Amino acid sequence: MKVLRVIFIAIAATMVASCSDEGNSLNAAGPTRNVAAAFRSAAVPAPSHSFTTIHRFANESSGGGNPFSDVLYANGVFYGATVGFGGPDLLNSTECGSIYVLTPNQNFTSFTVKFLHLFDRTDGCNPLGHLIVIGSRLYGATENGGAFGGGTVFSIGTAGGPLTDLYSFKCGSDGCNPEGPLISLDGNVYGTTYGGGTGCGDGCGTVFSVPVTGGSDVILHSFTGSPDGAAPTGGVKIVGSTLYGTTTSGGKGNFGSVFGVPLNGGPETMMYSFVGGPSDGANPDSYGRLTNIGSNLYGTTTAGGTSGNGTVFSLPITGGPDTLLYSFAGGSDGAAPEAPVLPIGTTLYGTTNRDGVYGVGTLYSVPLAGGADTVIHQFELADHQGGYGRNSGLTDVNNELYGTTQVSGDRNIYGYGTIYQQLIPQ
Repeated sequence: MKVLRVIFIAIAATMVASCSDEGNSLNAAGPTRNVAAAFRSAAVPAPSHSFTTIHRFANESSGGGNPFSDVLYANGVFYGATVGFGGPDLLNSTECGSIYVLTPNQNFTSFTVKFLHLFDRTDGCNPLGHLIVIGSRLYGATENGGAFGGGTVFSIGTAGGPLTDLYSFKCGSDGCNPEGPLISLDGNVYGTTYGGGTGCGDGCGTVFSVPVTGGSDVILHSFTGSPDGAAPTGGVKIVGSTLYGTTTSGGKGNFGSVFGVPLNGGPETMMYSFVGGPSDGANPDSYGRLTNIGSNLYGTTTAGGTSGNGTVFSLPITGGPDTLLYSFAGGSDGAAPEAPVLPIGTTLYGTTNRDGVYGVGTLYSVPLAGGADTVIHQFELADHQGGYGRNSGLTDVNNELYGTTQVSGDRNIYGYGTIYQQLIPQ
């Protein structure tokens, strides 16, 4: 398991130690906790009433916690995955995550959670990317576990039932550690692996496809580090007959890249190499998959920009240079946007992983054409809202945004994350 999990464990442990005891009621006001006091200033407004925490994960042995990915809305319910379950010991060897369904009432004012599957490492471990639905089955990938320990591609019925591992990665030429989401087309699912492949050393990652019925994976591209990039963690976006995505590192200056790979394999096209510095983004880290609108691709970088705290960018689908739509200052506007952006009308919505007023990230919007951002919500651990959005993208349902946070501020549930609802400002 890579350093990503270790970093998260440290964050969660620190947060748990800082929070005070309190009950599990979602309506409990509770005392102000020391975590918030470290970031609060006298000028900070009260949290918006349009933001609602609709579920807090208890991470007990009967369920799961720590959702790294966004929720999928399909068939009138929400589906998602967590990377943890089994109690407060995040180093427990069975801490491998779960798949859940969140069912709303008719007015989307009350929600219930049911866990469809608990991973036990033999069938996969740590599903980081969001789920997709094809017919009556959910598809996803786990970063670790499976027959060879290098992660899996899996499917499970939308109502639960036995989980099927469609492919287990061997961490050789076939790839290793699929962190990003999958996408489907014509009987196949497509994705990326963080490592493995034949491009460099132990492997700089791959783009792959697997039949939805299972079988061997097909490697469409193995990354070499330079000049094409390394560690593609954000999955791919299909536009026409090409798969587009980003790499965390590598490229011409080791600041990451945007790439295009033909659906049937073949030579990769280097769309753009980030150069970092104040005039460009750097390191589209973790899970910031691309969004396509018209003739442009949109995404985020966790570093670079005028203050070095990350950017929102656009790139012509024919190749660079890119355009910086917004550079995060790293103050109240947040920093390190790892999540993808969600386009609604002429606005892009997203989350940051850190900073903001309380130090644990923000929910923001940026005009599609660029310009000043609007902070819609400041995440705050102390009010049970949760924080550290990381790779959690947003889902739009009935003019409301739904997302997840990795941790929350209630010690009694070990701070194992939330699902939230935010009314879209008009």
